[in-house]
Amino acid sequence: MSRVPVWCFSAIFILIGFVSCGKKTLPVPELKSTYHVPEAIIEKAEYRPDGLYLKWKVSKEQKGFCFVVEKVEIPWKGLSCIDCPELPWEQSKCVDPAFPEPAVRIGDWLIWKDDRVMVGHAYRFRLVVFDLTKRRPVKYGQPYDVRIPSTPPNVVKGDVKAGKEGILITWFIPSGAKDAIKKRLRFRVERMADGDTGWTRLDGAGCTDSSYLDGEVTPGKLYTYRVTPYYTIASLEVYGKPFVVGKARAQDTVLPPPPKTVWVVPGKKGLEVHWLEVTVPVGGYHVYRKESEGTIVRLTQKPIMHPPFVDTNVKWNKVYSYAVTSLSPNPPHREGLASSWVEIRNVFFK
Repeated sequence: MSRVPVWCFSAIFILIGFVSCGKKTLPVPELKSTYHVPEAIIEKAEYRPDGLYLKWKVSKEQKGFCFVVEKVEIPWKGLSCIDCPELPWEQSKCVDPAFPEPAVRIGDWLIWKDDRVMVGHAYRFRLVVFDLTKRRPVKYGQPYDVRIPSTPPNVVKGDVKAGKEGILITWFIPSGAKDAIKKRLRFRVERMADGDTGWTRLDGAGCTDSSYLDGEVTPGKLYTYRVTPYYTIASLEVYGKPFVVGKARAQDTVLPPPPKTVWVVPGKKGLEVHWLEVTVPVGGYHVYRKESEGTIVRLTQKPIMHPPFVDTNVKWNKVYSYAVTSLSPNPPHREGLASSWVEIRNVFFK
């Protein structure tokens, strides 16, 4: 029997060791979960003569979830109580942000209406997030309690009148308004231009007076106006019935309003005057400069159509103020009122 050379055994052991040494593989990356449950926060409530409106925000990328509104009537004095006994919740249809009916989606907001609430009663609401794939609730929102008070007295009389500065809307505060309501009574002012399909709010945070001047109108265009009284209790806005005041056509001689916002920043060649352009047609803008001693100079020989305007004739460490006016779009391009003056000290270059 022939002997196997020693070197053969050595080669075999080396080969076995090479094969049996752990085979190296790339580590498997840990998968990060993309499961994100949306918030369930009722952010705003409005009570109108036709029902209670609840509003909450949703993400544009949000998919696979819907919202159920849960409701229960609670004692009037038990608002926000922690130790209230658990009551049977009444549930709404699940509201899918992609197909929100019976709710309405406006941008990132979902608006859900409850027309089965009564004045003088208190209710507790909460949002529940449902996973459409798992078909089960995955998040419960915090309770949102509201008392339903009486609505403010309705506006029953008003007038609209077109003039050189725009269209003036006037109305009368109802004499039957209770003193407690009258002190915090506000008015929502809206308009609809001829050809529009919806109302545009004008007043911003609410008008406390009984008149409003709409200066941002297009000459010759017909507008309809309505006013809605409302007041706020806690986090609830309570609205009366909207009152259509009337229609008016803007005069062709209406002077355009000045820019609402003007600001000045330093530039390489001088001081740059910027402004927010007005929302009605204009024939351009004029820029004015006021020096510390009170001298006012118009810097634009011809109207300029868009900002900015660079004032190159300025001195270092001197205080200047700037204002901007708008011109009417049609000849003779009449100039309107000036904006508020914006002051700046030129310390940015020599």
